[in-house]
Amino acid sequence: MSFYGGWDIDDTGKQVGHSMVDVQWQKGTRVIIWPEAAQTGAPVYPKPQFK
Repeated sequence: MSFYGGWDIDDTGKQVGHSMVDVQWQKGTRVIIWPEAAQTGAPVYPKPQFK
């Protein structure tokens, strides 16, 4: 158990027991874009230009 939840590593040292999410800030709101099962919105790509 770690600060981020359960975890495990395989024989090669690769972390295999904890799934992370990828997020983007879109119009000031945090949007989960991966994994698909947890998505709260679609990814925006390419990133918009900042003004």
